[in-house]
Amino acid sequence: MVYLFSVHRNFDPAQHPFEAAREYTRALNAVKLEKVFAKPFLGSLDGHSDGISYLEKHPSRLSILGSCSYDGEVRIWNLATRKCVVNYEGHKSFARGLTFSGDGNHLISIADDKQIHTWKVPIDNESDMISHEDKFATCGDSTCLWQAGRNVPLREFHWGVDSIHHVRFNMVQENILAACASDRFFLELKSNSLAWNPMEAMIFTVANEDYNCYAFDLRKLERPINVHMDHVSAVIDIDYAPTGRELVTGSYDKTIRIFNVREGHSREIYHTKRMQRLTSVRWSLDNKYIISGSDEMNIRLWKAKASEKLGVLKDRQRSALQYNEKLKENICTHIPKSLIDELPFVLKRNEEDGSLIRSSSAGGLVTAVAPVVIACKGIWVGWTGLYDFKEGIDVIPDQAFPVTVEPKLFDDYYNGCCNGIFWPLFHSMPDRAVFEIAFWKAYTKVNKAFAMTTMNAIRKVNQERMKVPENKRCPSPIVWLHDYHLMKAANIIRDTCKDEGIEIRMAFFLHIPFPTFDILRICPWVDEILMGVLGCDLMPWTSNDLYLLASRIQNFENLSKIAPPIYQPGETKIILGVDRLDYTKGLVARLKALVRLFEKYPKWITKVILVQIAVPSRTEVLEYQELKKQIDILVGQINGDYSTASWAPIRYIYSSMPQHELVGFYPSQKDADPGVLILSPFAGAGNIMHEALMANPYESDNVADTINRALEMPLDERQLRMNQLKKREKKMDVDAWVKMFLLEMDNVENKVLTYPKTMDDLMEDMFEFEDRLGPYVEMSTKLGIILDFDGTLSCLARTPGLAMMAPETKKESRGSSP
Repeated sequence: MVYLFSVHRNFDPAQHPFEAAREYTRALNAVKLEKVFAKPFLGSLDGHSDGISYLEKHPSRLSILGSCSYDGEVRIWNLATRKCVVNYEGHKSFARGLTFSGDGNHLISIADDKQIHTWKVPIDNESDMISHEDKFATCGDSTCLWQAGRNVPLREFHWGVDSIHHVRFNMVQENILAACASDRFFLELKSNSLAWNPMEAMIFTVANEDYNCYAFDLRKLERPINVHMDHVSAVIDIDYAPTGRELVTGSYDKTIRIFNVREGHSREIYHTKRMQRLTSVRWSLDNKYIISGSDEMNIRLWKAKASEKLGVLKDRQRSALQYNEKLKENICTHIPKSLIDELPFVLKRNEEDGSLIRSSSAGGLVTAVAPVVIACKGIWVGWTGLYDFKEGIDVIPDQAFPVTVEPKLFDDYYNGCCNGIFWPLFHSMPDRAVFEIAFWKAYTKVNKAFAMTTMNAIRKVNQERMKVPENKRCPSPIVWLHDYHLMKAANIIRDTCKDEGIEIRMAFFLHIPFPTFDILRICPWVDEILMGVLGCDLMPWTSNDLYLLASRIQNFENLSKIAPPIYQPGETKIILGVDRLDYTKGLVARLKALVRLFEKYPKWITKVILVQIAVPSRTEVLEYQELKKQIDILVGQINGDYSTASWAPIRYIYSSMPQHELVGFYPSQKDADPGVLILSPFAGAGNIMHEALMANPYESDNVADTINRALEMPLDERQLRMNQLKKREKKMDVDAWVKMFLLEMDNVENKVLTYPKTMDDLMEDMFEFEDRLGPYVEMSTKLGIILDFDGTLSCLARTPGLAMMAPETKKESRGSSP
């Protein structure tokens, strides 16, 4: 006989040391599967013969949609069948707007012919009479309030002197309406449309020409309560989800973005190859679909959640989906903190009224880390960028804890200690470092200020964590410190947490090279620096910035699909350099190498142009001002020596620019005709990106030869190198970096000493060598090892010239015989 017993699971955390790691892997797999099966596009509604100008939802029927176009045609659609129910051709010019009557029996349209038409909706309703209580509004030189059935307005409103181009009623307080005009009263550029939050009567969001959307509270119109960024062109239309928790936007950048109302960055981006500029977007009343209209005559239907399964779900499927959602929600608490010296946005004070304006920061570190903090609902501790900032201003979101520093103290800390001591010292240039005790004291004070603000955030997180029962409590919070600006904060945070009995895990990540001890010991305060960072549980000392580079490359690939190229393919070849104006970037050496290229290979004169974009950096520092003068003089000399009437060897751009403009400078990186990447062997990514050409920037002949090789490289070799680089970049992106970090921090929580396998960790497998070959080595006086080259000592390559050994492999094999 077989007996079945019900065995209750033991939920004691001590019995499941790997539970956190397993749940993280499951959550990660769930997210990956969502991305794999994400198919947001459902279909299109064809029939209009001109661009779509406006869409409108039926107030009570999910399947009914109204649309109008540039040629004045008005159509009513059945979304279930994706067919046009009826079309009206009453207008003779551009149709501007639509609205349904309150009972849904009639559709009202307005056009540039200055006529308002009322159309009968051909659906079965209880009444065919127009409700005389229905009111609607139109806009132009003024805003007029109309009542259905009357041919004169009930009331007319005048605001300012500019024309009004958009108006909407508040869906909760029906006696309130808002309009968008061209006078730019609240914002610097024109607002194209607005939408009211259906669940919060006082909140509305406007779509602006400056690529952003601004959320306002009707009771505090002095400044926005949130800014939704990410679009790279003017935002044309906006609409809220019926839950009021999300909104959808359509832009001239040919994309649709979905935002959480509490977050500044989008969670989804929709686009197709054929879709052109968006003119109207709507969120369906059942919260499942998004409808968009664009100027290439198509209406498109999308899923609000790209990976959501449509139709009836089985109980097992529904349970699995709910379990995955809960897993992702729990894993988001694994990173409740991130500590960086600057916030992920910049605050600027309006010169006219003194109000604060918040804009997104463009730093590489912010680009990499900010999405992680947002997705995991973490807290960001940093400086606001203002010396007179006062706490309590609502321009700061809940996920940010600002630090205030006095101007003189900040100058000694940032320009004196960070940039004057650590930056040159960590780049192995100790002769440029200026060791002053005043700078070090300022560094200590500012680190203490950051530590105290961080403790406030930790206490907040710990209070919320302690409210949860112990068997359901998430792991201890993670404090993640970034870069050399905060090397003393770790010890202060650790000691304070110990005194208060708060459990934390702490990690430090250095984004610049860490020098050898012979150079670091030159610093008079080396012991305090090392003791400060040793207060962390995890310290991945590395100069490998490949993960951040991969994220930027993928972002550039997305932007390149919509950004027009500045340089078209032709006989003239482009050498592109994009760097901050910094003495560690080797800009002077690069310009001298270009001269050497023309001297050794004069065939490239008039056939090659160096486009050098130098982003201004630390312009108030005298050393950087002198560097700029030196580069300006050198560029002028080279252009004067080699320029002709129709050609100049250098195009020098001293300016910062957003990514959507910068990507246009890059030559075509498509698979058909890719470029060649040249790296310095001193770059962190150079140790892994073997397909790039390596050139020592301090040896002009070597750089000239490498550039000549790149310019003469055949197409098949360029394609092979670029394809291999792209494959690696898609795998080793910021997500892989964060995953590795979280796995390491889980090991810290569970006190497990197993680490993910990376290039640096392969040395740990020496024990396997001892177990297998140890006895043979002990009994022999000579040892011969025969290894294959292609595929063993180097990666597999199609041509012998691409089979290259890694630098560490070369180093280890120097003492052996070939």
